[in-house]
Amino acid sequence: MRIVGLTGGIASGKSTVSNLFKANGVPVVDADLVARDVLRKGTGGWRRVVKAFGEEILQDDGEVDRAKLGQIVFSDPSKRQLLNKLLAPFISSGIFWEVFKLWMKGSKVIVLDVPLLFEAKMDRWTKPIIVVWVDPETQLQRLMKRDGSAEEHARDRINAQMDLDDKRRKADVVINNSGSLEETKEQFRDVLVQVLSPLSWTEFGLSRGGAFAALAFVIVGVLACRSIYNNNVTRS
Repeated sequence: MRIVGLTGGIASGKSTVSNLFKANGVPVVDADLVARDVLRKGTGGWRRVVKAFGEEILQDDGEVDRAKLGQIVFSDPSKRQLLNKLLAPFISSGIFWEVFKLWMKGSKVIVLDVPLLFEAKMDRWTKPIIVVWVDPETQLQRLMKRDGSAEEHARDRINAQMDLDDKRRKADVVINNSGSLEETKEQFRDVLVQVLSPLSWTEFGLSRGGAFAALAFVIVGVLACRSIYNNNVTRS
């Protein structure tokens, strides 16, 4: 099984590339969706976050007000680190479970869409690593337009994340999303060919098909040894 890492920065266009994978039939595990699930009312993640940040972050229905929580953590690095620490175990187990379900279905290629791929040290489990990069000014303008936020607030949110140039240096593949959507799609087509290339023997061994093949090999080996043993016994 090939687990592809997909990451980027806020307003870099990572979700656009993620959707392109989905549109081409490649299953995607979205860490943001997993994070929403682990923060739902009554979950272990919800209890930890409410205990740490107080009930003022809750909406009237008891769910976490994600916008309010975001304002708190983006303006305070220590609180952002605390939030990541509280939710990391739940998000990691949630991602593992989603990958396992896809493995059981026989998926040979899975994309992990994880904003904090490097920060969470999940890059060690993925190959290749795709970084969706955008130039700083384009990133700023897109974020301000998308969220209707002031420039200072938008810069704070961008600066709260790992620098995109640092991510680009760690990448196996870079998609430059500074231009038009069509230019991004053109780059994606080349990336898709690479992602869907034949699995290596190691990757095949990690797939469900590889596991079944290994099991079949073991069974055949056991039966062959048993046959040889029985022949030797009858001859003696």
